[in-house]
Amino acid sequence: IKQVKNLSTGKLLTLYCLIRQIAGAMSLRISGHPQFVRPLINPMAQGAAVGKYGELDKKTEDKIKAASAAMENYGNFYGQNLFLASSGVLLIVNTLSGLGYVTTGLDVAKASVPVAIIVFVLVLIQNLILDKQLKSKELLLLDYNHINNRLMLQYHLYLQLLS
Repeated sequence: IKQVKNLSTGKLLTLYCLIRQIAGAMSLRISGHPQFVRPLINPMAQGAAVGKYGELDKKTEDKIKAASAAMENYGNFYGQNLFLASSGVLLIVNTLSGLGYVTTGLDVAKASVPVAIIVFVLVLIQNLILDKQLKSKELLLLDYNHINNRLMLQYHLYLQLLS
């Protein structure tokens, strides 16, 4: 990873999030934080940063760790609802059916597509900002947990609007 000159941390994390969303849409499980992100994605992201900018301080390493974890969360959470028979989609269908709304897994999956696209655009923006911060060595603190919570809230509000 260090030897790939055009690969930035943000590009790598964006690609991972896209792969994660596609895998979720096809109901492929590629593990999670302990099995995939910590031993593979985070070191690759840090390697990309070291290859471009040299040694990293602790704060920058932590920033990249947080970004790697966020990409896993975004890709998994929003990607899994693209598969019409995933447990989350079936839970939504059963809940809506219990409330008297006629819906199918396909309806929920179709409604999840715009949300997944919007989230991916936000991921692109977030990772562009991360790359700019790494490039300038000025890490402004972006609260990834705050962004993640806002995205989840917007997703739930979107599902309420559909019903």
